[in-house]
Amino acid sequence: MSNIDRFRSNPTGRVHQAYESSVLLPVAPEYTTGEVLLASAYRTLLTGERDAVVDLADIDRIPAAVAQAASEADPRVDRSAFREMWEPLVFEPGGLKSPTPSMGGARYKQLMPLVPQLSRVSGVLGTRRSRWQPGNLLVSTIYAGRGLREGPNLLRRLADSLRVDATDDWFAQFLEVHLAQADITSPSRPVVGASGEHEERRKSAAWRPEPRGGYLPSERFCADLETVIDLKPKLTRRQWTVLVESLLRLGVGLHQLWLCRLNSRVWLLCKEIVDDRNVLVRDEVLARCWRSQAEDDPLLYLSDNVGPWLDRKLDDFSL
Repeated sequence: MSNIDRFRSNPTGRVHQAYESSVLLPVAPEYTTGEVLLASAYRTLLTGERDAVVDLADIDRIPAAVAQAASEADPRVDRSAFREMWEPLVFEPGGLKSPTPSMGGARYKQLMPLVPQLSRVSGVLGTRRSRWQPGNLLVSTIYAGRGLREGPNLLRRLADSLRVDATDDWFAQFLEVHLAQADITSPSRPVVGASGEHEERRKSAAWRPEPRGGYLPSERFCADLETVIDLKPKLTRRQWTVLVESLLRLGVGLHQLWLCRLNSRVWLLCKEIVDDRNVLVRDEVLARCWRSQAEDDPLLYLSDNVGPWLDRKLDDFSL
């Protein structure tokens, strides 16, 4: 039986290795928010932790744990007063508390991912077993936009910018230092490192061999990301993280939508090959699937309201 005949008899029975390791099959995305995207970026690029190990109940431990660590480091610190100072910071609006969407009728505590240490106890959605790792999708988006040679450089720049350093405002430095000193996670927290799933997936990601015309979404995202990184010293930490969250939501989301369109085009080519048994050469495949965004139909037009257009596109790709 030929490969085409085998495909005809069972088209979804096996995922070809070439497809599985390409940009066409990224980390499967699920519902998320800008804050979760940023917190997962901290975990994936800095702390090396899975999203699944985070326990939102550990948020309640922060004031007492930080106060204990501070008093042990400096006996002059009044542990009770220090704890009372942190409680409104963590639990009340106007501090680190974030408005959270309800999941399955339940509303979990959530903190703004202002500094990396907060990602140890917050910035996740859903129960542990059902969580995905949005940081891996971010990594694959950067590799799709910059390729194997330049992708690692941009990832390093992003990781360095996400750290709290001397260019950050005093409040961010205060938070990161005290949270890092304290044992804010439960003793029963599982010791699990990063999934490592993105390591091979990102290295085999595909991108346009000869970019021309307009940007693809991943290429535009990478260019915008460099601009946002350069803005960090000019803004407060909160102002900067809002920009990062917005860019992650827009850039990663549009890259995923573009992948849907690319998969649709690849599928049409596969059908033509199976139906007509024609063999397309490499240049023909590139011409059909990787057309110029300027000359071909752009993924997104700027208009007064792109919401209905996006809804129609999503409906098309779900068929």
